[in-house]
Amino acid sequence: MKREERYKLTKEREARYKIIKEKKEDMMCETIMDTKPPENKPRVKFKKKYHAPFSETYDILKELLKGKTKILEVGPGRMLKFPLATHSCGSETCDFSADPLPYKDKEFDFIYCRHVVEDLYNPFLLMQEMSRIGKAGYIETPSPLVEMTRGIDGKDGVPPSQWRGYHHHRYFVWNHEGVLNFLTKYPIVEYAQTNDAEMERVLNKHPFTWQTYYLWTDKIKYKHFQHHLDASMVKGKYTVLVEKAVQQSNTNSYHFFKDREKLFKMSV
Repeated sequence: MKREERYKLTKEREARYKIIKEKKEDMMCETIMDTKPPENKPRVKFKKKYHAPFSETYDILKELLKGKTKILEVGPGRMLKFPLATHSCGSETCDFSADPLPYKDKEFDFIYCRHVVEDLYNPFLLMQEMSRIGKAGYIETPSPLVEMTRGIDGKDGVPPSQWRGYHHHRYFVWNHEGVLNFLTKYPIVEYAQTNDAEMERVLNKHPFTWQTYYLWTDKIKYKHFQHHLDASMVKGKYTVLVEKAVQQSNTNSYHFFKDREKLFKMSV
């Protein structure tokens, strides 16, 4: 590099630093959080929010668990423990994203895991561990439709949240043809153009679409969709996959309850 070119580059750097000094006040943020809901985003209203387990799901599991003597609940809630569980393993026992579960291979007849895997930064270790220690099981998560809808978070009767789904969830999770699918819930979903009125209509009219339902025997089949391999945001494939996840999940929810008699014939 010639001396003149080095000098020119130095002048450019000096100019950039001068701009930074002059515009320092412009660069400082009073706050990066706005507690006011965006005026251009409608408030979604729900007749009821279905955070708790459905009694119909319990009926299905109760039928399937006849004769099972050793049932583990992974990640039991403080208020919503699975009444059929004989054992429990919570986050106070081990880190589900990093630690193996403290049990022997195929020790349990059935494993119940509800609203856990979508919270974890590494749910795939837990998938493998439940497959190792369990002969069969059931996993439930919020559905992709719920995770894409505003106003979901919070209790009934409080002002609706303006973000999509639950603020602490890391993944969209859905069941398609016996495979539990995971897709990272990136911040870009907040800017997706969606038909909020239609999403609200489906969730109000069809409560079962609030959840993902997954029964497994012997081994959990799962797939992790990754940004650079399966769902490039640059090429627009990410939002297309989210849309597909919503439709596939709703179809699964329909068949899970409609075909319950078939489930009763399963050997788990």
